[in-house]
Amino acid sequence: MKIETRLTPATIAIYTEKLSEALSIVPEITEALTWLNENPSLFIDILEEYLMLLSHIDNLEESHVQIITAADRLRQERNIKKNSASHISMEEFLHAIESSDEILSDLAHQAFSADTLNLDQALQQLATLMSNGHKMFERGGTPMDGDPASDSVIWGHTQFKKDIKPEVATHFIVSHFLSQYFLYALKEHAILKEKDDFFVPLTSALLLHMVTSSEKLSITEAWSTPRPEGGLGWLTEDRIATYKDAVTKGE
Repeated sequence: MKIETRLTPATIAIYTEKLSEALSIVPEITEALTWLNENPSLFIDILEEYLMLLSHIDNLEESHVQIITAADRLRQERNIKKNSASHISMEEFLHAIESSDEILSDLAHQAFSADTLNLDQALQQLATLMSNGHKMFERGGTPMDGDPASDSVIWGHTQFKKDIKPEVATHFIVSHFLSQYFLYALKEHAILKEKDDFFVPLTSALLLHMVTSSEKLSITEAWSTPRPEGGLGWLTEDRIATYKDAVTKGE
């Protein structure tokens, strides 16, 4: 179910300006930044999809938690990798966020409306990590697990297809922004510790939506389309299958 529209070009103007200024040092996303500035209504459509997924996390039903738990168990049994290097589980995240009384969709709305002191910190960190990734790529380097230097980079944008659609690149930007933003927004609760931790709840919410709703989202296409075909390639068919199978087994 789509959430009620709460964003307008006026309310996101400062966020868009700050985002564009901070990330201007990352050459791989120049076209995406131009696109989101020239198409504020379409940019809002993307932001609202993320707000909707966060609202789903805020209001998870017990049956949905059971699907997520069962799907994660299947993922481990089938030795399927997560789409991030995070070590936090969705169960751990949900327990911690419930104890904090924070509302994720409200926190994100504050960021998109530039109504939080955490915005500038998150944008600066995002710009640094993406710039570090660009510099590593330019040196011919590659991130590796266990390498401290790799913990200070975001890398995926260096692997974009040359003709990647700016809308798809915008999904990359927004999702990574949220990952950095919630590190600061939830800092006092010590829920998230690593740069990719927030991809765990975000991915779970998207996968849950894919198997429980018929509503088509642009985030689904961007995340699940393989990278050689112009997508981000974050959700593989075997990962999606764990959620489909979890639903089937629970019926």
